[in-house]
Amino acid sequence: MACNRNGVMLHAAMIYGGNQENNIQRLLGAIRRFPVLPAPGGGRQIVQPIYIDDIVDCLFVAATTKWAGRHVVALAGKPLSWRAMAKLCAKSIGRRCVIIPVPAFLLLVAISLLNKIRATPIDAGIVQRFGENVDIPLSGMIEIFAVQPREFEAGLRLAVENWRRQGVV
Repeated sequence: MACNRNGVMLHAAMIYGGNQENNIQRLLGAIRRFPVLPAPGGGRQIVQPIYIDDIVDCLFVAATTKWAGRHVVALAGKPLSWRAMAKLCAKSIGRRCVIIPVPAFLLLVAISLLNKIRATPIDAGIVQRFGENVDIPLSGMIEIFAVQPREFEAGLRLAVENWRRQGVV
């Protein structure tokens, strides 16, 4: 923003659906391996995952627009709780998951111990993100790019179909 050039910076929330995506793929892996998912706060925090194709649509419009001044536009999906997102993920692969509230410090200790014995490469930052509630307005993305983010369940269905074809899920 400090430069003197016209343009736009797109700032995206959690992007899912692409080949390089790992948030939802990791969650799907955990759901396949464990019948119970521990979540600080029971997974009540708000997330706004956005499907990769919605990002691409915004990128196309951004790249073909003549910008006057400097702009930042947030890109995000419709809000839902992490718990609801996890339940939809489980449903997408024909599984059920039970989410239990666990104090964050207990998860941090467990992750630290598992990392020390090299049982898992889990990043402790995941637990910290459970303390965040996302509140990204969709109006800029909708008004500027004319892109309405798809419902998480619809995007997830497309992502899982694609990952299955590729042998990822």
